[in-house]
Amino acid sequence: MIRRPGLAWGEAQHMRSLGPWARAPWFAPAGVAALLLLAFLGNRLGVDLWLSRAFGGPAGFAWREHWFTAGLLHEGARHLSLAAGAALLLLWLASWLPAWRGRLQPLRAPVGFVLVSAVAAAWAVATLKHRSLHSCPWDLQPFGGMHEFFPLFGTVPADPGPGQCLPSGHASTGFMWTGALYAAARWPGRAPWAPLRGWRGAWFAFAAITSLAQVVRGAHFLSHVLIGVAVCWAVVWLADLGVGVLQAWRRRPAGAAPALAPASLLGLLPVPLPGRALRTARARPARRPARRAARRRPGGAARWP
Repeated sequence: MIRRPGLAWGEAQHMRSLGPWARAPWFAPAGVAALLLLAFLGNRLGVDLWLSRAFGGPAGFAWREHWFTAGLLHEGARHLSLAAGAALLLLWLASWLPAWRGRLQPLRAPVGFVLVSAVAAAWAVATLKHRSLHSCPWDLQPFGGMHEFFPLFGTVPADPGPGQCLPSGHASTGFMWTGALYAAARWPGRAPWAPLRGWRGAWFAFAAITSLAQVVRGAHFLSHVLIGVAVCWAVVWLADLGVGVLQAWRRRPAGAAPALAPASLLGLLPVPLPGRALRTARARPARRPARRAARRRPGGAARWP
């Protein structure tokens, strides 16, 4: 592998498993920024209201309580996501048991990363949603509700409603598992889902359909979904960035201490490493222990002090 100039050792090792993804190192931050920009423009230009009016009006949303959108794509998707998380947690716990350690230990790192990043993404979305003043479409006056609509970064009206609807928590049901993509690339051949054909397309279809179903139900605007996806992606990307820094520190060659280790999937940011790596390291020759001349006793035997 030809190593690019300026790349830290850990980053070069990670790029070996990324393949074509490594050719676009700023894809993740650019993708997150693009999603946020689309959400802002769609909300300010009226795309949110226009799309929601296609599924509802002053009488409300016809698909709000339908068995397919509310039962299957909402409750069913949430239960499926919880079941997947429980299965991964059991798999991770089993990797510590003596009877299964030798067999499941290679899966511990990718499965653990997916679990931690998914919980962090869901927590970030829930925290932002809890602090939001934006209400759901079915609570607003254009769709039979009692409260006023206001755009992103707009003036808050006198009656904005209950709020707590931005970003979409339903989007995190599927997109919180974005870490599966990162884990399959960072630990090639060790993720248990990697050998499955079409798992990336199946995951994306599941996440996209369950998220857009909430727009059809009137639970969220399209901008709410896009912001939820951006938050999940950003959290998982930062988690992968942290793993890259740790791997660069632990797997550095002997005698090398890179000043920066910008190792991350689909996005590289210079992150300082702790301790001695903050200084520009110079290779120092290994010190040899000083040899002391042997003192000989009168009988001729060597004596060491």
